[in-house]
Amino acid sequence: MSLPPSAMKTEAKKRYSSGFTLTEGELRRLHEVLVQQIKKTPIGDEFRTSYELKYRNGSVAYPTSLDDVLAQENFGSAGILRLTMQVFDQDEKPAQMIGISFANADDEESYYPIAYVVSGTDRDWAFVTSSQIDERIAKIKRFSPNQFFSRKRSSLITTPLMMLITVSLVCLVFLALFSVGHRHDLQAGHQLDVLEQSWKAGTLKDPAEVVIQIARINQYRADFSRSEMILPFAAIMGIPVFLLLLGLCYLYFQPSYIFLWGDCIEAYEKRRSLGRILFVGVILAFVVGLAVNFISKKIGM
Repeated sequence: MSLPPSAMKTEAKKRYSSGFTLTEGELRRLHEVLVQQIKKTPIGDEFRTSYELKYRNGSVAYPTSLDDVLAQENFGSAGILRLTMQVFDQDEKPAQMIGISFANADDEESYYPIAYVVSGTDRDWAFVTSSQIDERIAKIKRFSPNQFFSRKRSSLITTPLMMLITVSLVCLVFLALFSVGHRHDLQAGHQLDVLEQSWKAGTLKDPAEVVIQIARINQYRADFSRSEMILPFAAIMGIPVFLLLLGLCYLYFQPSYIFLWGDCIEAYEKRRSLGRILFVGVILAFVVGLAVNFISKKIGM
């Protein structure tokens, strides 16, 4: 079927940077949308379907049906990194075409996690098809933290953002050090004032004791400069380290891009179960620590 000279071609396409969990059920429903919509074009049932899979070991396969796609092992070196589906007419240059792809953008950096294109001679058909695909994708996509950092095209946002965060942390460190240092200076000044008032009032008459008290105040300041100045720095700089470790744990136990069929299901469930156990363990340890600290204070330990 060739495209008439008078027909104007309409194309609707969209790209998503979010993560996804693509299950067998969702893939079949999405595939059904593509097939049903291509049948509504002038080509009717005379359409072709193509599939392309890229595996973790770098090989590429071209299954002949959706069942062949879902029959893949999908684990280890045979784990799926990218899936592309297309339905189109019989022409060498298709006039009617719907294509959609899912990719693990951490490994396939030149691809968006989710992308589709709808091309045809009927503008209304293209827009309706695009809307139906968007509805299916809304059930598949999900938030992923690394969608803001893993792609080169986001560097215009992430680079200034990281610089701003770094400068803010440095400012917070100096502000905390100044605040703590100023508080210690006020305490030391107050102690010196009390010492001076005691000397003038005659309640403190021994010069040796005065010298000892001044030495203790100076030692108090010295102890602050050696130890307490480290605490605000360590606390503030520990925040990004903690957030980084938290993010890495989240990405490990909840991967951003999941083709959830085949042997991948069992591995995914095991990883999630381990993540839940560790999370509950950390929460229990934190609660027990707070309880022990509270009880020890109550009984005066």
